[in-house]
Amino acid sequence: MPFWKSKKKSNDRSRAIDRCKRLWGKAIRYMYPYCQKCGMPTVHAHHWISRQNGAKPFWFDLRYGIGLCFNCHADGAHSVDFDKQLEFHKFLLEWLEEKNLNYEIMKSIARANSKLTVFDILEYEKILKKYLNLYVF
Repeated sequence: MPFWKSKKKSNDRSRAIDRCKRLWGKAIRYMYPYCQKCGMPTVHAHHWISRQNGAKPFWFDLRYGIGLCFNCHADGAHSVDFDKQLEFHKFLLEWLEEKNLNYEIMKSIARANSKLTVFDILEYEKILKKYLNLYVF
């Protein structure tokens, strides 16, 4: 059988991560119903610190998220234009300052803890469900 048609089942850890990703996105969109940059309705829950750069333990921490509209997400946070990326980064630093969050400190904390255990994932899932049950449902 070709590798792309493999019947490999995903494990419990990856299913739990998928559930947490959905819950985290839903919670961020609830916390920030309007784009934090332009005021349009929020479409994307954006991790303001990259999940690929060692911030795994904080994937599901709500402090590491921001609600953005489609345009601000695509043309700012993920723009291929360096000037637009720089403009978005400046906005983000101001936004974090308003929230009393220090970008450099939070980035260093996130990168210092690079392991995400199954226990961590399940704990985040409980926390996110509790948050959504308290405020959304």
